[in-house]
Amino acid sequence: MQSSRRGANQLPTYLILCVICCLLFTLEIFSTIPQTPRYIVTWATSNLAAIVNLPSTGIEAISGYMTEREAVLQRLHDLESENVELRIQNQRIQALEQNNDELLSILEIYSADDRLNFVVAELRSKIQTHSRDEVYLNQGSTDGVEAGSAVIDVSGIYGQVVEVQPFLSRIVRITDQRIAIPARVQRSGLNVVLSGVGDGRHLAMEYATVTWDVKEDDVIVASGLGGVYPAGYPIGVVNSIRHEETGVEATVIVEPSAQIDRRRWLLILMKESNTETTQE
Repeated sequence: MQSSRRGANQLPTYLILCVICCLLFTLEIFSTIPQTPRYIVTWATSNLAAIVNLPSTGIEAISGYMTEREAVLQRLHDLESENVELRIQNQRIQALEQNNDELLSILEIYSADDRLNFVVAELRSKIQTHSRDEVYLNQGSTDGVEAGSAVIDVSGIYGQVVEVQPFLSRIVRITDQRIAIPARVQRSGLNVVLSGVGDGRHLAMEYATVTWDVKEDDVIVASGLGGVYPAGYPIGVVNSIRHEETGVEATVIVEPSAQIDRRRWLLILMKESNTETTQE
């Protein structure tokens, strides 16, 4: 009995709800009024979902950023390694090109004047102080090198052999203060003597005076006196001339024609006596 009464009491409620639903469906079909509340509800629920998913979205963004950052850093490291390798290869290629150019220049010297008899030697080490300017070459007495022999490169006189070992030679370069080279001013024919000034880069004319016929940019060549250095071979170019306070003396600085600190391959000239013995 109570169930029947409860069902009878709820029946009007169901009918009212049905009527409301029908009205809503009718409004949905024939009117745009319900769209605005629906849009509001949709906007609210979507923003609420975005807020709820914000922590996971942030974690995913941070994870993606870290992954991309690691990939970029790894790529940067790989590029830096490749750049270092390319630089090393480029340096090797440049060194090979320089060696090739020097050897070709040596061949040109031999082709231009076959009277020059020489041994091609490679630079091994260098000793350079204020009072010493020496190098060691990889050719010695077993190759026919003798003490006192001149050493040249493809552009000028380089120095003189002062000590010979079986497989090694010690060379005093022309920029050493202890060496003296008989020379001649090519333009005027004036005979002079050159010696190093101790800086490893220049020479000076000994006992120069203001009356000497020497000008800047004059070419200085070997005079051939003493029989050590080949006559006419370049020694250097006059770099500067300074008159001293005495009014008589002058300081004439000469820049060497030889590439003093840039050569790896040098020529040790063979002495005539050694050459004649070889020919016999």
